[in-house]
Amino acid sequence: MRLADGVAAAAQGRRAVGALLGDAPHPFVFDAMVATSELVTNALVHGYGVLDLSASFDRERGWLRVEVSDSSSELPQVVEPAANRIGGFGLGIVADLSSEWGSFLNDCGKTVWFELVQRPARAG
Repeated sequence: MRLADGVAAAAQGRRAVGALLGDAPHPFVFDAMVATSELVTNALVHGYGVLDLSASFDRERGWLRVEVSDSSSELPQVVEPAANRIGGFGLGIVADLSSEWGSFLNDCGKTVWFELVQRPARAG
């Protein structure tokens, strides 16, 4: 889906992923929405052009993949936390929450993605 241009894009992405996940367990949905918000925000801050979001959810396997594309060809990098830095922690958050994440160049710029796998419910 094409995302709105501006601050509404992150909320639009979160709503779309939340709707896709439906009644999945709350912690899984929460992690997915936070990671989605971070990818969209990074695309807004560091990318340019149109923003596209693609998401696939395999309910049976508990597997989600979210991709955010923009027109920049500059691939993202995780930065190390520093006491005097404001911001710049988005990809670190995505890395912590997701099972895997990465990026690749495409015909129009780049795509940044993450995958999230539901953890089995604990017994007892």
